[in-house]
Amino acid sequence: MEVFIESTCWDKIISYARSSYDQFKAEIGGMAIVHKKEDSFLVEEPVILKQIVSGGNCILDKDALAEYYVKTAMEHKDKKDLSFLWWHSHHTMAAFWSSTDLNAIEEMAAGKYSFSLVVNLKQEYKFRVSVWEPIEVHQDIEITRVYDMMDVDNEVKATCVKPEYTKVKSTYGGTGQLSMYHNTYGGYTSSDQSQYPPYVLVQEVESLLKDLTLGKCNEKQYKKKVVELNKELETKCEFKIATLSVPQIKDCMYYITGRDIIYHRDEEFEIEDLFDADYHQWNASFGAI
Repeated sequence: MEVFIESTCWDKIISYARSSYDQFKAEIGGMAIVHKKEDSFLVEEPVILKQIVSGGNCILDKDALAEYYVKTAMEHKDKKDLSFLWWHSHHTMAAFWSSTDLNAIEEMAAGKYSFSLVVNLKQEYKFRVSVWEPIEVHQDIEITRVYDMMDVDNEVKATCVKPEYTKVKSTYGGTGQLSMYHNTYGGYTSSDQSQYPPYVLVQEVESLLKDLTLGKCNEKQYKKKVVELNKELETKCEFKIATLSVPQIKDCMYYITGRDIIYHRDEEFEIEDLFDADYHQWNASFGAI
């Protein structure tokens, strides 16, 4: 079973957790809906309800919870396999299932599925799928954050043109083409261009990052592709692709480009640079090849 949550929904849950800790030094809990979308499940609409909070617990008001179930079920009666997610925070503590949490999960036994999430301020989490029918099964799984992509395809298509690159006769002799290994034009590679990652390689890594964040490939497939590309580059190019974990990439996804995780093989890759605004400003000035 694959479960996805949009980045805005995830950020809202973390914001609730931070606000409760800042104001009360307490946990906080709430609900969200989960529904089937094609062959996976999507978490949406996290909310908080009237509740009592403390440093080690949060108790949702029973009347508010009952009203939420009825109102939400009516609003989303057209959604396929609608289920509910109970979430709560552990502020500065680790993300784990306490005995109180396990009892709360058991109380949610209704329908075919229910879902539970515990998070902390470091954005560590545990996500549990509970199957109640035909037999009771509980399993902790990973959830994938989907970063919002605006629908700008038509605007981009109408505004941009990508030239077709083919082998051409060169005034410098020989032929040349855009390559994954070198920034070559007409058979000539300038000393300036050789300092920067090849354009085609950057585009290949950009595409891989996009597929990862949109859930079109998983972490295993992503890492396998990076290994394959690095092996291909080993004897043909002076550049290498950094192998980062999916959480590392998603933590700085709003800032990095494919070029940021490509580095010269004679240098050390510094992951701290990915969070450095000055580095990105400098890097962007050399982005066009």
